Order: sequence, then structure tokens, then C-alpha cells
Amino acid sequence: KDFTGTVSVPLLWDTQKDTAVSNNSLSFAEMIATQMRSMGTRNQDILLFPSRLENPMKYAERDQLVKILHSRVIPLSTKRMQQSVEGNMTG
Repeated sequence: KDFTGTVSVPLLWDTQKDTAVSNNSLSFAEMIATQMRSMGTRNQDILLFPSRLENPMKYAERDQLVKILHSRVIPLSTKRMQQSVEGNMTG
């Protein structure tokens, strides 16, 4: 009931510009799987993310799913979490 842990949010920080680049975990996954792929030492032949150029239909499906998540699921989850926090503060 009483939360004493740590809350964290993923954040990509640009050390050269000293600024936040992104805090979107889906963007992180895409960046790691595409732009940083050559930095990997093994399994570089495994594609973890569809290519925008090679498979535009898969990307369109993914983008539609993200829109649904951001417009419906995340707000509902946030509302429920806020109600839980408020309930714990009063009770």
C-alpha cells in the first residue's frame, strides 16, 4: 500500500548537446534495432524491428497500434493509477 520504491522513466540523453533526445521507449527500441545495429557484436542478422523502407505495411500496422495505445490504453491506465494513488492518500 505504501510505495517506497523508485519510479523511473526511460530517457535518452545527448551528452554532446547536453539535452534530452527522447523518453519514448518504442523510439528507443527502433533506434537500437536500426541505427545502432552495427554496434552489436552478435546476431546482427536478426531483425527486431520492421524496416520502414523494406516493409511499409508492417510499419503502418505498428503506427496504428501505437496510436490506439496512446489514445485509449495509456490514458485509461493513467486514470486508474491516479485514482489508486488518491485512494491511498486519503485512506
